Parts: sequence; C-alpha cells; structure tokens
Amino acid sequence: MQRPALGIALLAALLPCTLVALPVMPLLSLALLRCTPTPRGRHDVGIADVEQRLLSLPGPAPLARLRVFYPSKAEPEAAAAAGWPLAVFSHGLWGCSASYSGLCAELASHGAVVIALEHGDGSATSDGEARVYGSVDGDDARARQQRRRVAEARAVIDSIDEIARQLPAGVAVDKSRLSLIGHSFGGSSVLRTAADIASGRPRVSAGLVRAVVACDPWISGYDETADGVAPVPTLALLTPSMMYPGNERKVGGVMRRLAQSSATALYAEVRDTRHQEISDFPCINHSPLRFFCMAGARPPAEAHALQTSLVAGFLALAGALDAPVGSELAAQREVARGLFLAAEEPPPEESDYIVHGASLGAAAPPVPASPMALSAPGGLAA
Repeated sequence: MQRPALGIALLAALLPCTLVALPVMPLLSLALLRCTPTPRGRHDVGIADVEQRLLSLPGPAPLARLRVFYPSKAEPEAAAAAGWPLAVFSHGLWGCSASYSGLCAELASHGAVVIALEHGDGSATSDGEARVYGSVDGDDARARQQRRRVAEARAVIDSIDEIARQLPAGVAVDKSRLSLIGHSFGGSSVLRTAADIASGRPRVSAGLVRAVVACDPWISGYDETADGVAPVPTLALLTPSMMYPGNERKVGGVMRRLAQSSATALYAEVRDTRHQEISDFPCINHSPLRFFCMAGARPPAEAHALQTSLVAGFLALAGALDAPVGSELAAQREVARGLFLAAEEPPPEESDYIVHGASLGAAAPPVPASPMALSAPGGLAA
C-alpha cells in the first residue's frame, strides 16, 4: 500500500540535511585530494606538453595534444646510446593525455619516453563532443573511431623525430624499441594499431612494435579475426569489473589468437580492483569513487602499484625496457615471468594476480625453475 504522507515526511526531513551537505561536499572533496604515487624507478621524471601536426593523416593535418614523460637527471650508465625506449599511450573514453600520469611517469622512471596521445575521435574529455559508452552509436561508429585512433597513433609514431626535437636537449628516443599501451577503449586501440602495423600496410613505422599492453581492454571496434593480431609480446591486464562474459570472451579470443601465432601472451587479472584504477582518479580522490563503486577494496596506492608493476615488468620481460641487475624493474620483471609458470596451477587465495592464460613465445626468456608468488615485489603494494 502506498503511503504518500510517509514519503513527504522523509523528504521534509532530508531537505535540511541536503542543504547543509551541498556546500560542504566540494570542500570535503578538496580536503580528500591526494597526489598520484611517486614513481619507483631509478630516474627522475620530466613532463612536456607538446602540440604536433599529424602530417601523415589524410586531409588537413590536425594538431594533436601530447603529454610526454621522459627520464630526467638519469644515471649516466643507464642511458642507452641509441636513446630511450619509446611507449605510446592511448586513453579510454572520457580520458585525455593527462589522465594516466601515474602509469606514464612510472614507466618513464624506469627509462622510457612515454607519449600520451589525446585522441580526436570524439572520445576525449576536452573535445566537446558527445561520448557514449553503450551501443547507442552502433558498432560501425566504434569501428570508425578505432580507425581514426589507429591513424592517429601511427601518425604520432611517424612524427617521433619532430616530437623529440621539442623535448629538452639530451632526451633521445630509440624508435626501434616501441611499445603500445592503452586503457579500456584505448586497450582495443593499441591492439588494433599493432595489428595494423604488423600487417605491412605502408608507413615508415611498420615492424617497430616490441610489446603491447592492453589495460582492462574494452574490445569494441576491433575484431581480431578481421583485423588480425600482431605476433608480438602482449599483456592483457584485467580488473574484475571488465571480466563480464561478453568482454571476457572477446579478450580471450584475442589472446588465443596471439598464442596461436607463437607470440608471448599473458592474460591476467588483478584481484579486488576496478576499471578506473589504472587512471589517476582513484589515487587523487579515492573515497567518492569507492562510494560509487568506481574503485576497489584495496588502498589506491596498492592497486596502482600492482597494476603498474606488472605493466613495467612485462615490458622488461619483452625487452622493451632495460632492467639493470638489482633494480626495482628487475624484481617486477621476475614477477611477470613467474606468472607464466603459475598459469599451470590454480592461484592461491592470497594471490594478488589471477592468470587466465599464458603462452611463452619461442624467443621469450625461460620461466623460473619453481613457481613465483603471485604478488608484487616486497614494498610495491605498500
């Protein structure tokens, strides 16, 4: 039986509380703001905002916004003679070039030049266009967005020399050691970009990709059977929130096809994390995101460490980053390597990672003689 009088009474009681809370909430949110975690690598990190005309795109060359993270005040013996390895990062829907500074700075601290690209396909926060997560736009629209993103990523790769000239003196880039990294829709974007490069379609960037990392990929606008896969070391790093049946099936299809191509492939999940936690936002203001189920049960710094550690460790395992003996990155590499052996056994309940599939390519370093713990190195998750 409906009781409108009770509803009116509840609204009347809540109204004063709401009027008091509304002015306080922005102040409370500001009080809860935190910095992203400090990078753990051996190098300080510099940041440069760069604008670059993407001349290899058809039609009038658009001006792309890029945020570049690079090793600064590097240890002299660690700098590669040919320059620092290169990584190009693709953001997810509602992202931008500044949304993943924690991950990008972490990789730069381990000796990489990381270019975070802001896409012009209608998916960035600053482009002023409508952005929809569901199927409202249709599959064809998502495929068009992916084609645009692939073209932009390749145009950035083709413009590396021009971009490097806008960086501080002494920051050299080794174009032969290229990694592609993306989150969510950006995860699909880098998988498709790598496949496009591997297909031999004419551009000067063909054949340069050393590794691909898809962080919590949302497989949309990319079909591995039609678009192909790149037979290079590939990590799909998922959170439980993106392991729903449709996406899990699509990610699994991509990883199986990679394994069939004899590529090194690792399909893993970080326990008790959520989709947004590879970005900066949960670390910056965790409590509101946790309230709205946009952050997991782990402390934000711990979730960040578990994800970025495996990304960096996998890149080191693939030879896309240098891991000096005794360094933090060397420990992260061994955790990544140990997950391949751990894939053969059920994960212990206390593990941080769950391995859903792993295949070592012929050129990959051997796995350890005994299983590694499915956890980040000591101190990383603190």
